[in-house]
Amino acid sequence: MKKKIIALALLAIFVLSGMTALVFAKESKDMGMSKNMAVVDVGNKMCPLLDGKADGKTFMVYKGKRYGFCCPGCEKEFKKNPEKYIAKLKETEKDLKTL
Repeated sequence: MKKKIIALALLAIFVLSGMTALVFAKESKDMGMSKNMAVVDVGNKMCPLLDGKADGKTFMVYKGKRYGFCCPGCEKEFKKNPEKYIAKLKETEKDLKTL
């Protein structure tokens, strides 16, 4: 009985990991990435939406660049209009450099 439970658990993990890979592949395509594109971390310390500190765990890749966020909610909002938030991030970081 234990062997069947372990086998089912492993099968579930295998299936879910495959589904995650498919979702990531679709999101990568939707966000302007090709299969051979290298990802570059922009290294933002501030969240492009809320100007809070990026948590280092929540991020999104857009056009080959990795942007960090303070929370998953910001990641979802970023998807709606990435160019707007990238411009805001650039302006915020420019202002921080002048301080």
